[in-house]
Amino acid sequence: MTRGAPLNPFSVRFHEPGAIPFRFRNGESAEGLWQRFVAYGRRGEIVGLHGTGKTTLLCALESVARSAGERVHTVTLHDGERWPLRLLAPRRGTLIIAGAEQLAPALWRGLRGWSRFAGRGLLVTTHRRLGLPLLRETAVDRETASWVVDTVLAQNPHLPKLVSSSTVSEELARCNGNLRSVLFFLYDQYEERWSAS
Repeated sequence: MTRGAPLNPFSVRFHEPGAIPFRFRNGESAEGLWQRFVAYGRRGEIVGLHGTGKTTLLCALESVARSAGERVHTVTLHDGERWPLRLLAPRRGTLIIAGAEQLAPALWRGLRGWSRFAGRGLLVTTHRRLGLPLLRETAVDRETASWVVDTVLAQNPHLPKLVSSSTVSEELARCNGNLRSVLFFLYDQYEERWSAS
């Protein structure tokens, strides 16, 4: 019976949202994006496809918000969750919604109007534009994917590096830029190569 690696550096716990920092480039920062959010009237959306870093970026912004004394209420929507009434909890501060594209249109319209009327901030991640000011579009290029993989591997330097940068680039192209899918693939590949070594 073949056995996999006793510790796989691509286990989800090593790269789940918040485990690896969002990679800002060209002078951008979480603090700068939060200031832009405030300038937009504390309303904004982060737009991108699956696995492009939206939730990781949201974690960075939430940390900045809390450091600035902002009261934050974060709700992560799951597949098919169209009418989550917990979004309407009477809290002040900023409401953060991960996966807002799943909301029923009527609830989304009501939530936008109600949050403005109540003076609550509204920050969302979404796969498509929903009508809030655009804070950031997320996408993963080969350089960023390689950086993330190197960062994951660096967390366990005692383990052998059984993946190559060319594998990362090829898989990123095959997965249409979905870095989460790439990391799942690398988990399986690491297991296979460990067993074969």
